[in-house]
Amino acid sequence: MGSWSKDCWQWKFSWKRPFRSWEENVEKELVKMLKLRAPSQNKEDRWQWHLETSGTYTTKSAYSWIFKGEPKPATDFIRVWKAPIPPKFAVIWTLWLGRNEKIFQMKETKLDRFFELVQIRSFFWVTNIQGMEGFSLFEWCENPTKCLKNNPVRKDSV
Repeated sequence: MGSWSKDCWQWKFSWKRPFRSWEENVEKELVKMLKLRAPSQNKEDRWQWHLETSGTYTTKSAYSWIFKGEPKPATDFIRVWKAPIPPKFAVIWTLWLGRNEKIFQMKETKLDRFFELVQIRSFFWVTNIQGMEGFSLFEWCENPTKCLKNNPVRKDSV
């Protein structure tokens, strides 16, 4: 990765394979960003999330960064977020995948597509992982909170 030379850090990269054409620009951007950063010999390493002044990761800051310039989420999105854990997990997972697509594939995800993915992933989570039944994907998308309240977990899934 690199080494110290006369109190100055020198980055050295060795890649496992030649770059694909789209990766060449990514590598150049990486090198440009890393020139602004260097390890410190006298400080302990730590993680820092630069989208928050506190340096701590928040889903809100990741969401804002991914969907910069998009309209505010619909009330249905807020309703999904306020539902119990599985739909929240779908939101976080979809944010994570959207972040990866943005960073590694230079792909933007539109808010409406993001919302569809959250609905589908959370539906499959509650029906397949938690074993809930008695409602369709359409009913789930219309009112997930109602589906969660009216449908108990299957006994064979516990």
